[in-house]
Amino acid sequence: MKKYPTLFEAVKDAINLCDSWRFMYADEIYYKDNFLGIAQVYDEDSMADEDSFYIVAPSGAIGFSEDEGETIEWLFVRADNQKEKLPSSLAEMEG
Repeated sequence: MKKYPTLFEAVKDAINLCDSWRFMYADEIYYKDNFLGIAQVYDEDSMADEDSFYIVAPSGAIGFSEDEGETIEWLFVRADNQKEKLPSSLAEMEG
C-alpha cells in the first residue's frame, strides 16, 4: 500500500480506479475530469504535518491518516458504492 504526501498525488492514482467520488461529510460529488484541480487547490491551503499521509483503497476510495496509519479517516468514497466497508487502520488494510 502506497502512502501519498498530498491529496493531489493520491487523486492521481485514484482516478485510474474510479470515475466519481462522494465527500464523506457532505453530498458533494467529485468527477475525475476536475478532481485533480480541486485537490491541487486543497493542497495549497492545507498544511499536513510530516506524520500525515493519504492512501488509496483498491476501489479508489481516498483516506487520510494523521497518526502514521493507526487510524484512517476516509474522506472520499466511490459515488457508486457509498456503503463500501473500508478498513479503519493500515494494519487492517494490509492484513
